[in-house]
Amino acid sequence: MKKNVLLIAILASVGLYAQGGGDSAVFGSPTNSVGLVEAEYNTIEFNNLDISKIDGFASIRDFDDMRFSKAPVDGTVLLFDKWENQGVIEVEDKRYVFSNMNYHVKRATFMSKIDNDSVVSFDLSTFNRIVINDMSFKSIYNPAKRANETFQVIYEGEDFSILKTYSVEVREANPNPMINRGKTKIMKKSAYFMQKDNTIKPLKLKKKSLLGLAGDRSEEMMKYAKKNKLSFKRDEDVTKLFTNIMNK
Repeated sequence: MKKNVLLIAILASVGLYAQGGGDSAVFGSPTNSVGLVEAEYNTIEFNNLDISKIDGFASIRDFDDMRFSKAPVDGTVLLFDKWENQGVIEVEDKRYVFSNMNYHVKRATFMSKIDNDSVVSFDLSTFNRIVINDMSFKSIYNPAKRANETFQVIYEGEDFSILKTYSVEVREANPNPMINRGKTKIMKKSAYFMQKDNTIKPLKLKKKSLLGLAGDRSEEMMKYAKKNKLSFKRDEDVTKLFTNIMNK
């Protein structure tokens, strides 16, 4: 009953508008690494979430069942510590813009918070992609797992792509004083991969490995990195390096 009432309230408080043209949309700079250019999309911003506009792509669920317990916990299963994250969902030629999106790492689910105990969850496999704070995510088929998997796209090119995944490790609280773990501890981990043709292989985010992917442009990439003080260990810098060197 609570969910039904909440859904009716949401649908009754539609706060959206479409806009087009120009180059100042959310994540819309022509030089943006994730490539969202406003002129190519119809943008709809949500002041109050309107489920009816994305019917079949989202569902309301309780937030309480996503918490491990009310006991003290260090860390979070959410990718972002705060909910104030601007997100864009691409559906065909439209972009749906949210002001409070997050990613539940353990459940591999994207969410927008409605109130203290309810969220709207999104199935990434039904979208083109989701972008949160300039981080682009896609659902990509992983042959090794014989299923689609959520990846952050660090770089996407014609020959190969650099991808990233997230996971969590939960260490439950233990009353044993010798262990000294009074709180449950949640640690987020990440791993990198290289996608080429129909394969996805592990990749180390190191200078040697990345320059190897650059091939005959490795020297040019190295000079570009030094000139612009870019690191081969930071996601945003790797995106700039490969976008500006490999996509010429």
